[in-house]
Amino acid sequence: MSDVKKSENIAAQLISQLQGITDELAIKKITLKYWQQMKKAVSEGNFARCRTALRKALLSAFPDQDTATPGYYFTNEGKGKVERFQHLALWYATTNESRWQVVGDDARNQYFGNLPELPQPEVIEDKPAVEPSSNLEFNDIPGFKFIQVIGKVDGQLYWQGTHESGLQTQKHKELEHAKKAAVSYLNGKLKNWNTAVEVKETKPEVTATVEAKAEVTTLAVVEEVKPELTLESMNIEALQLDSETRQMVEGALAYSGKSLAEFIQQACKVYAKTIVGKVSNYESDLSAVPTTELLSSTKYKTHPGRADELARRAIVALENHNNNCTEKHQKWMITQTAIQSLIGSKPATVKAILEGYKTRLDDHNSKHELSPYDNRKPGKRIEDVIDLAALVPDGIDL
Repeated sequence: MSDVKKSENIAAQLISQLQGITDELAIKKITLKYWQQMKKAVSEGNFARCRTALRKALLSAFPDQDTATPGYYFTNEGKGKVERFQHLALWYATTNESRWQVVGDDARNQYFGNLPELPQPEVIEDKPAVEPSSNLEFNDIPGFKFIQVIGKVDGQLYWQGTHESGLQTQKHKELEHAKKAAVSYLNGKLKNWNTAVEVKETKPEVTATVEAKAEVTTLAVVEEVKPELTLESMNIEALQLDSETRQMVEGALAYSGKSLAEFIQQACKVYAKTIVGKVSNYESDLSAVPTTELLSSTKYKTHPGRADELARRAIVALENHNNNCTEKHQKWMITQTAIQSLIGSKPATVKAILEGYKTRLDDHNSKHELSPYDNRKPGKRIEDVIDLAALVPDGIDL
């Protein structure tokens, strides 16, 4: 199944859960639950597409409203700044996790009020591209046609030039001259293209990489190099935790008095020990452990193989009991409930274990013509009648 299809299925579940819900905290909890499911289910490279698919599904199921509606919030975000009321699930279905902590209209108003204003590009009047006359310094550039200033945003100059030559050895130097002239012209140091006296004194405002081509060459702004992320420089946002886990970690950090780096190192150490311990337990054989000890000792309560071993012994105990009974009313059908009552494990755990014994149990129950009705014995509980430890003292030779 493709990642987008997975996100559409998750969106359908989310929409189903949101039906009839208008309380914001409930909407937040449901939305973030399925948002986290989607993050785990799809690859990082496809997450943007999947996020878009989920939000489109939410918009289709809960269209924008013109008037205040329970379960919606006021917004004018997006193209055109259209004022409308949007479903709260769309507020929380976002990669901007800081919004997850903003709950309620008052908090949202404060949130929007604290957002910095976006930088506005400088508007520059269109200048006609001109061919340099015979007295221009640009004549020293073989094959040069013209430079055209496009605009300036946040101090970054955008321009384009056309050149007939494709020689890489000369191109960089030639365009650097052109760039200096363009910078000076844009800053008003050159009154027109026919005056190039200021060019040599002007320093470029930007560091740029110029790619030489036979036709139009465009100035590309070099991306800012971000510092390498290390354990010491990492902050809690970099861990990408869900809100509930983040609150627990922040609380634990406050109580521990440790830095985040120390806390992560300690957490890795503890978790590694847990995993290694579990692997070691899986590899250990419990067949020689007495049934009484396996049932009651705290040493084995968390052992990953305990339920499997006790279930195996309980099945043998019930088979032996039924095979030795002379009357049908003394027998017990081997079921999930019966095994669960004898060994005390969780229903889901017992159900998963018994799937591996299905044929064996069906054959035994058919042999004795047993049904669930046979386990209805007024005044008798199976754990009082079947002494597991007595019938199967250990797991050897079973």
